[in-house]
Amino acid sequence: MTDFRPGELFVYTNGDRWELGQVKSKARDDAYYCWYSTGDTAACTPVANMHKLANAGWSHAEREDNECEWRLVHSGCIYDKWQCSKCLFEFVESRCDGGASELDPAYCPSCGRKVVN
Repeated sequence: MTDFRPGELFVYTNGDRWELGQVKSKARDDAYYCWYSTGDTAACTPVANMHKLANAGWSHAEREDNECEWRLVHSGCIYDKWQCSKCLFEFVESRCDGGASELDPAYCPSCGRKVVN
């Protein structure tokens, strides 16, 4: 199985149609959420249709800072609110549910950057 990293550019193929895509985040072992435009919505794309570029990694889009951190913006008795340092996505974490709603901190679910803290 081919692995892709958030921010990586690739070629998406669907029959005779070819498109340039950029990885947002991993959806599951055989698919990634990917952008095909400047919109906010990422499409779930099967790895079988994603083709690596031999010269990937040189573009400004890929060299952009691909790391962020969670910043605590509110700490309370009932919940804490965390914010992505890059895209400002906010996540509310309950202090009352024993961690049932914890967010996987490896990647931001909004911008797909790797969380470093």
